[in-house]
Amino acid sequence: MNNNHEVMPSQIRAASLILKIVGWIEIVSGILLLVIFLIIGIALGTLIESETEAPGNIFAGIFLIIGIFLAILTGGIGVVSIFTARGIDNRKKWAKIVGIVLAALKLSNFPLGTALGIILIIFLVSEDAKVWFTD
Repeated sequence: MNNNHEVMPSQIRAASLILKIVGWIEIVSGILLLVIFLIIGIALGTLIESETEAPGNIFAGIFLIIGIFLAILTGGIGVVSIFTARGIDNRKKWAKIVGIVLAALKLSNFPLGTALGIILIIFLVSEDAKVWFTD
């Protein structure tokens, strides 16, 4: 049985750090998306309202809903990434699985996300990970 004072392997430490950094970037990106979509949506609504009737307002509303959804999704994934990194730090087996899922989701974000996703997968299925997450 491993004790909690064992030194974290460098690959596991790196995976945790990557998830923390990417998580904070995603949270900030979510906030920026929200602000951008709100500004553009309100501007569109105001512009369209002065020139047309209800259909323009519907378009602005749909634009705002899509922006809010994307912001919540992006920020939510960031929060999950940070909690997963903490779980990795605390040797939680669920964190290894969630980390691999998050890494797989990042693969489609070419080129940086793809590289980070591959690195995370390699680190989280390594021999060090097997030892780190063993009770």
